[in-house]
Amino acid sequence: MQKFIFGLDVGGINIKAGIFTKNGILLGMSKVKNQIFTPKPDWAELSPEYSWENLPFLIKDSCSKAGINPEDISTVGICSTCPTLVPLDCNGNPLRNAIMNFDQRSYNLVLKLQNKINMDEIFKITGNRILSGAISVSSILWIKENEPQVYEKTFCFGHITTYLIYKLTGKFILDYNQASFTGLFNTKNNFSWNSLLIKKYGLEENKLPVLSPPTQAVGTLTKKAASITKLREDVLVAPGSADTVCSALGIGLIESKKIFISSGTSEIVSACLDKPEFDNRFLNRFYIDNLWIFHAATSTSGAAIKWLKSIIDYNNNIIDEEFFNLMVNLAKKSRVGSNKLIFLPYLQGERSPWWDSSARGVFFGLSMSTTISDICMSIFESIGFALKQNIRIAEELIGKETDEIFFTGGGSKNSFWLQVKSDIIGKTLNVVDFNETAMLGAAILGGICGGIFKDHLDAINNTRQKRFFKIKPNLANYKKYEKLSNIFNSLYESLKPEFKELNEIKLGYRTNSIEN
Repeated sequence: MQKFIFGLDVGGINIKAGIFTKNGILLGMSKVKNQIFTPKPDWAELSPEYSWENLPFLIKDSCSKAGINPEDISTVGICSTCPTLVPLDCNGNPLRNAIMNFDQRSYNLVLKLQNKINMDEIFKITGNRILSGAISVSSILWIKENEPQVYEKTFCFGHITTYLIYKLTGKFILDYNQASFTGLFNTKNNFSWNSLLIKKYGLEENKLPVLSPPTQAVGTLTKKAASITKLREDVLVAPGSADTVCSALGIGLIESKKIFISSGTSEIVSACLDKPEFDNRFLNRFYIDNLWIFHAATSTSGAAIKWLKSIIDYNNNIIDEEFFNLMVNLAKKSRVGSNKLIFLPYLQGERSPWWDSSARGVFFGLSMSTTISDICMSIFESIGFALKQNIRIAEELIGKETDEIFFTGGGSKNSFWLQVKSDIIGKTLNVVDFNETAMLGAAILGGICGGIFKDHLDAINNTRQKRFFKIKPNLANYKKYEKLSNIFNSLYESLKPEFKELNEIKLGYRTNSIEN
């Protein structure tokens, strides 16, 4: 009997599920829109329950499209945007919404920590600096300080995958690559919670989940979970993973010194490392077996499109895809350089390479001749400028310049935006002709845990995507973008003091949410 593997990808924009064969062929897929809540300025949250409530539908719908029954699924793998911290009680119930990776509520708390704790020591242990939202210890400490009743009731501080895996298996688990972004994990070796760091922060190790390598099965479904999902009780569940790690696995990235971009809510430049030799300008984590991976994360890519939609389509009358197409058509009426308009896409601070939670979005060069087409084009171009910054640093780290960059994710669907990025970067984009590599990577981890694959090498040999298309840069456009790119790079440095000063001004706030 053929064995089918199931992958679930919980993103900020969509929650997606798919049924795959052991050869990586997608038989059926389903998705529902997710929703990012911003109840206060600089906050970003997701509802964990929403993912669980939609899981039965996603399983049923993807199976229906695949022409199979839920009982035919052998393994389950889950990935999510990371970190998405959620405090759980002893029964696995969320005590509040999950705090997302680009949430900035703990900014001032992190500043205080930086003055008290040796950040070089932290980096040596964890491979990362302490960051608001992007490293989840900052969110744990914020909860302890600002929501003490939640902290006291918390049995386990996990990520959204921890919650979903508990609902499926009754176990509190966090995998190594997501643990790498907690700020409490020995990332280079031992792969364990660091008791000294936990004590230094005044936290309790017994409030943390059990750690697991991403290729070791958690267990099988509880009777209740099987009844709700209609899956068999003997289905094996993987311990979860981060979406970008799963994208790397989904495109078959195991070679070091090969750069790829994962495009979605955020834009992430990554490369595989065979030694944990980290640079503090990037995020660093365990990958799989004896491999590590670094990420240069631009916080708002697809999220910038969502922001513009919330401004223009404030009554939410236009569906997402139609609005994106509208933006593209408007941008095409502009020209290279957006009529000398440059946008800084720091709508929720910025991660790589600045690591500044106080950074904010800026339109630079507005004039009476600026049109809505220029504004749309400048948003598309801004992500290309940010990618170019991070790719240059990545090339320094791997010790060579690359002519081609692998590209995957939801942002690979539109040839216009891909061309803009290629023109700015000046490199050929080798685009995977399959957008759901994160979902495939999650399913692959399930397949490894369930013995369908011997190991990650066997999985990649069986599922590696072979269909690509190339986007080559227009060299004339590249030359035009060079000077604009230099201005983009210098704008942050020029405005850095003002960003900090603006952040320290206290004003009232309004409740908001971004519909996805």
